[in-house]
Amino acid sequence: RSRMEVGRLADSLVGYREIEYQNIPLSDQVHDNQGGGFPSSMGEMYVGLLDNAQPSLLQVFHALLDCPEGCVLFHCTAGKDRTGTVAMLLLKLGGVDDATIVADYAATESNMPPWENLRHSAKTELGVELPEHIFRSQAFDMEYLLSHLEKAYGGAEEYLLKIGLSRNRIASLKERFAG
Repeated sequence: RSRMEVGRLADSLVGYREIEYQNIPLSDQVHDNQGGGFPSSMGEMYVGLLDNAQPSLLQVFHALLDCPEGCVLFHCTAGKDRTGTVAMLLLKLGGVDDATIVADYAATESNMPPWENLRHSAKTELGVELPEHIFRSQAFDMEYLLSHLEKAYGGAEEYLLKIGLSRNRIASLKERFAG
């Protein structure tokens, strides 16, 4: 979650003894930039995360690897954009096919409140009008991201290598999260 999001509302998981909480902000052009410059599509935003939030994404993957055995929870405010990008990388690393990843991502929309309610709530809370696509999880956005991942980086493993994760750490990630 961005600093602004944490400042508005602390995460409910902070303070539990059994939970090692870490906040690793990923800039997403929405939560960090309320004055405009919103991406023209969610796919564009996700590509921006892959291309521009590499140090933070590297931190996320190190945190996933360095946590004790057991359950790992990663999330953001809505759980579809920044969380979805990290989940996509883990799923790709685990050998999950694109169609399944896209279907999983697109199913998110049917499990969220209607986008019109979210848009109204954002305008009330933040005082800014956000475009409709910010609240959607349409298949073509994840398809766009997956295409970019393949064309620009050669896949998830190559992406993680490029951002600084070693081959040994990638193997550990596969073993831990891909079974």
